Amino acid sequence: MKLKFKLVIIFSLLFCFSVEGQQDTTNYFYQRKYKRLKDKGLVDSEIKKYIKESDSLNTVYFNQELEREAIKFRTNNPAPLPSSSSNCIDIPTEEKAVLLAIYDNLNGPAWATGWDFNQPVTSGNGTSGWTGVIVNNCHVESISIYNTSLTGPLPDLSNLTYLTQLKLVNNSNSIFGNSSSFAINSSSAFYSIGNLSNLEYLLIQSADFNGSLPVNFINLAQKIKSFLLTDCNLNNVSQLSNIIGAYTKLENLCLTKNFIGPNSYDFALPQSFNNLINLKTIQIINSRINDFSSITNLSNLSQIQFIENSISGNLPNMSNLTSLKVFMVSDNLITGNIPSYFQSFSFNSFRISNNYINGTIPPLNITGSYNDLQIFYNKFRFKDFVNDFNTYNSSNISAFGYSPQAKTDNIETINAPLGQPITLTMCEDGNDHLDDSYQWYKNGSLIVGAQSRQYTFTASTASAGVYHCRSKHFNPPMTNNSTNVNKNLTLYRNDITVNVVNAPPPCVDCTSFDLLLGKKYIITGWVNAMKDNGSDYEKLNVFDYDKAKIAVTFLAVGGSVIGSPLIFTTSGEIIDGWQKISGEFVMPNNIDDIKIELVNNYSSPISTFFDDIRVHPVEGNMKSFVYDQATQKLMAELDENNYATFYEYDKEGGLVRVKKETEKGINTIQETRSSTKKTGN
Repeated sequence: MKLKFKLVIIFSLLFCFSVEGQQDTTNYFYQRKYKRLKDKGLVDSEIKKYIKESDSLNTVYFNQELEREAIKFRTNNPAPLPSSSSNCIDIPTEEKAVLLAIYDNLNGPAWATGWDFNQPVTSGNGTSGWTGVIVNNCHVESISIYNTSLTGPLPDLSNLTYLTQLKLVNNSNSIFGNSSSFAINSSSAFYSIGNLSNLEYLLIQSADFNGSLPVNFINLAQKIKSFLLTDCNLNNVSQLSNIIGAYTKLENLCLTKNFIGPNSYDFALPQSFNNLINLKTIQIINSRINDFSSITNLSNLSQIQFIENSISGNLPNMSNLTSLKVFMVSDNLITGNIPSYFQSFSFNSFRISNNYINGTIPPLNITGSYNDLQIFYNKFRFKDFVNDFNTYNSSNISAFGYSPQAKTDNIETINAPLGQPITLTMCEDGNDHLDDSYQWYKNGSLIVGAQSRQYTFTASTASAGVYHCRSKHFNPPMTNNSTNVNKNLTLYRNDITVNVVNAPPPCVDCTSFDLLLGKKYIITGWVNAMKDNGSDYEKLNVFDYDKAKIAVTFLAVGGSVIGSPLIFTTSGEIIDGWQKISGEFVMPNNIDDIKIELVNNYSSPISTFFDDIRVHPVEGNMKSFVYDQATQKLMAELDENNYATFYEYDKEGGLVRVKKETEKGINTIQETRSSTKKTGN
């Protein structure tokens, strides 16, 4: 399978990270994503290509969104007019001193953004004034610094008492590529952010919080509406509940690539998040959350983005989230089905790619300005969305990603004796469509004529090899009409390795058969009782061979009998002259040997014939095979219940008939006839 697709990435305006970096194949997220893709049947070259392309496209888009946000912020926050209640020329000295400390500590000379401390501090719009600074009523109201050179220790910000927005982003670090050392270094001054009681918007990227938020961040609960931390070295999960869970005015929460340190572990979103009744957007990306059921009653939620986490099991019940517009849970471990109630929602973006989701996809309503539907790398089949494919594939959806999907079925190994019929199956669960086509391959080469969901052949020396099946769908053809994603969906079955072995030799020395003391065993066998008329045997006109039995006797050291023999009698129908005997027994702990006797209590001239005597542990099962000694062809196979499947061959050695023994009799389950046309006069 070759990876031939472009990945279109569309995210919301609240993302808080940055420029592309070279992929580090040793980091935690790369290894986690690699394993999940490997589990779906991809080879290394496909995995590396997918991760590289998706990371690159993600990063490009996020940088664009970051710029859009900056433009949007400048548009919505123009430099204010001088206040009529104040004739100040500059901001207070203590506030300007904080700006100088930020400039000095965080490598300001390398920013090249226009902070001139010989001039009064005025609002900047990128072309004039102090870039990234908004002044209102003679006080610093907002600081927004996006720079590739933003490094160093954070100074004390406590004197910025009028500050409502703080954005410090070092966008030389990539959330999807390598992580360099933290841009904003560990400093006790992080504590000062908790003193900014008017703060409504906090965005910090690439800062070393040394594992925990300052405890006084609880003070931000007074006004904080947007709380966004990216790559900030957090692993104290309890603070999610104690601090962030108290931010009841919070509307936007973004925690990205934080909880990944050496003390981190998979965790559920705390129940206190149920108190965030004003929350509209939650983004926890490249982290380790495994359950988000605590937020499923927040009716104002419009965006859920939990990309690259550890969410497993079925999706929680989200039927109350009727405002939901963006649902992104790609790159997790989610199983089960897409909930049917989602068809009543109206989504702008719906992303569930790279999970283990299967089953029928309900009709989804995808609308809006950046509408997309991404379901690739799951366990979907053609049948799961064929009815709505043309709708999803229309120009109304900007990006519809559905291919590839994970390989079907399990990797399998079959060790087959010579002459045994083998049937290989794709979509063993039966989740296929009538319009699906199939083609089987052996060792990578097409098998001519093997174009059904099942492929049957007789084991021979030439049969050994690795088999797989390819499936396509043509009505409608699974081809994306979008210029962004142009590909066909082809399903592949996981490999089946067939090993062909010779029939086992007859038992020469069976003394190694040793039952374990204290264990329970099953004994089964078949008996046929017939009348000897001197020249042949006649069938008995009876319903039960009640005088034929199997006796099990336990012996002590020296051969003395322990207790009474266990007697097992016939039961069930007489099938083609044979009746089954079965029973269970436990090996006593005080015995040395066991004796199994085949008992005939019929009087002459009635003889009994026993066959297929088997003993095996009760918690296991057993299959056995019967071969023709001359041709080495398989003549019969006895299943775990000691019922036989018979194989009949023609004179040329070809299989012509398969019969199955059941409780009600013997039925023909397969029959093949062939002939060769005569030639000549």
